[in-house]
Amino acid sequence: AADLDDDGSRAWEVSVVKGDGTEHDVRVSASDGKVLGAHRDDDDDDAREDLAALKGADVDAREAAVAAAAKGTVTDVDLDDDGPAAWSVETTKGEWKVDLGTGKVTQDLDD
Repeated sequence: AADLDDDGSRAWEVSVVKGDGTEHDVRVSASDGKVLGAHRDDDDDDAREDLAALKGADVDAREAAVAAAAKGTVTDVDLDDDGPAAWSVETTKGEWKVDLGTGKVTQDLDD
């Protein structure tokens, strides 16, 4: 997941799940992409579920963000595993679902 911090710091809060199921929170500068800090997140129990939902996916979070960027400036990317798993991408012009296999972008009509 990646969420543009709205506290004025212009940084992305990125959650990364490693292959062993451990989750790490990483702060990344929105202006130059440099890592500002990282730490292991021992409080999130959903990491293994997220890995299972992403198994066999051809589209990662970065690719989902790029695909949805045609719909406005991306402010949030997250895995939506309610129903068929898909990337949920928020932009300045709405919310979008990005297919994990094809990268097809559709409007999220639930929101």
